[in-house]
Amino acid sequence: MPGRKRKFAVGDRVIGKQDDGRGAFRGRKGTVVEYSPHTSEYAVKFDDTQVVELVQASWLDALPSESETAPA
Repeated sequence: MPGRKRKFAVGDRVIGKQDDGRGAFRGRKGTVVEYSPHTSEYAVKFDDTQVVELVQASWLDALPSESETAPA
């Protein structure tokens, strides 16, 4: 859908919140490496593998940045 606002930007840290039939994403942390506007999927490099996986935005949540979670 043209003009659709992206949920994440390349470089954003994310965590999986849902699983699908192709892969288990719940609880896995990773980094967005690409966005595919044709499928509305994000290519995510999860920390626990060298494989980049395509994931729907609804299956991901943003991780707070380290500066947001660091004690003051």
